Amino acid sequence: RVPLLEVVYFSLFSIVMLTGHLIIFNRNMSAQVGTKNTTRKKDGAKSGHRCCIFLSIMGTLCLALQLHLCTLQKSFDVQNEGWAHRYHPMHETNSAQQQKRPPTNRNNLLLSSSVIDIHAIADKWKLSRKKKKNGSSNDIISLLEKASQVDISSLYDEDNDFVYFHHIHKTGGTTVSMLMERSFGEDAIVPGSRISGDFAFRDAPTQQQQHDQTKYRAAFSHTPFNPKLLQALRSTLQESNSPHHIRLVTMIREPMSLRASSHAMSICHYNRLLKRQARETGETHCGADVNLTALTYARLDEIKEKCTLSDTINMGPRMKRYCNDINEGKNPIKYCLSIPDLLKSEEYYNKLNMQDWYRPVLGKFTKHGGMHSNATAVEDVEQYTLERLGKSNDYSHQQQQEDETTSMTEEESFDFIWFGITERMSESMCLFYYTFRLQPSPSIPNARVMDCKTSSWWTDEDRAEVMSRETLDYAVWRTANAVLDVRLAKMKMEIQAKLDSGISLESMYYVAPECF
Repeated sequence: RVPLLEVVYFSLFSIVMLTGHLIIFNRNMSAQVGTKNTTRKKDGAKSGHRCCIFLSIMGTLCLALQLHLCTLQKSFDVQNEGWAHRYHPMHETNSAQQQKRPPTNRNNLLLSSSVIDIHAIADKWKLSRKKKKNGSSNDIISLLEKASQVDISSLYDEDNDFVYFHHIHKTGGTTVSMLMERSFGEDAIVPGSRISGDFAFRDAPTQQQQHDQTKYRAAFSHTPFNPKLLQALRSTLQESNSPHHIRLVTMIREPMSLRASSHAMSICHYNRLLKRQARETGETHCGADVNLTALTYARLDEIKEKCTLSDTINMGPRMKRYCNDINEGKNPIKYCLSIPDLLKSEEYYNKLNMQDWYRPVLGKFTKHGGMHSNATAVEDVEQYTLERLGKSNDYSHQQQQEDETTSMTEEESFDFIWFGITERMSESMCLFYYTFRLQPSPSIPNARVMDCKTSSWWTDEDRAEVMSRETLDYAVWRTANAVLDVRLAKMKMEIQAKLDSGISLESMYYVAPECF
């Protein structure tokens, strides 16, 4: 290598010059001391002079060789072809491997699942390894391995696939709905879709309106994927120039944060009351200093006023219930006074329906007799979640066409082509763009309603209580995170395989810069 040669030749030049001077000095001294012969003096001087000339020439040649090598190194640097790299043995090996690499096709991109550490991912998210209660084997690892073999780049077929986003309340789904509308285009969204609301069946196109051959590609709403919605979507798609293969997408959120957000914003209206308090007092409160009791009584005054001034005939079911409780001398929103009041209230299980929140998105859990905390094992929910979220390309278009001849009794027959996790929104969006081959948006729409986190006034004890009672929802969330880890790793492997085959990163327009 050039740096080593420079050191060697410079050292050799220095040694040669020093040796020459020592020899000359020694010759002169020996010629002048201890001799009386004038001829011997002359011979010593001549010999020393010849030796000095010879060594000077050799030293000059060494110096010239060093300067020549430096010039060569600079020339290589300018061309970004370092001398050491150009002649390094590994360079020849890499070149040979590059020539032997076979042409890339879809099968080459299905890299071995052994590259992804499935066991480490299962341990990270504390997935069960023990046998199920009925004695049958637990297929968690095999299902994760199966998920790692899915070719993500071929999951979505734009010509045949129609996407329905089931927006679970308070999961960040408004952001996803807005992004879908922006990416697919407003005209490609089925009328009746709501960015943050239930599907408006009255707005769905009638049979007479569907002959305009509009190509619908997606729909979204809070409405679960039930038989009524399926019938409405099928009717719209069959009468229009639209893909008929229905695929599902959804968002999953950490169970305690999900309940905290719903309790604060949809049930108790803390967000609106805090904003009003800030306007009136000029003070902004967040976290442990928020007085939930005071906010609850402010909300109760509003309810009492509405019950006095409004006609109960035109009230919604919830407001009617509030007014009836007030007439009986009860506090209809006592579960808003504090988080412990919520967790110990009967309304948590019935009127508020806070238990087993993910049951609608995972179908009716028909394989295991229903997803209920009292009857269902965590291992079953983990396995079922993996089957629904992890093997998306196992359910073919032909299979769905065959199912269309039967009534839909199991929502599980429709697969999830993509899902996101609220706490991992950036990673989820990377997978969203890659799966649907969409141009990444310059900015993700921000639909955040509260600046203060709704879980900021929940204590560690509150979180522990939710974790102990909502084991099934946590099983769904943990398993979803494991599947997301696998899919992100597989996505990066597919991108790297394409790069190795000669495809440029710039041509993969659906890969955001921060995603790889």
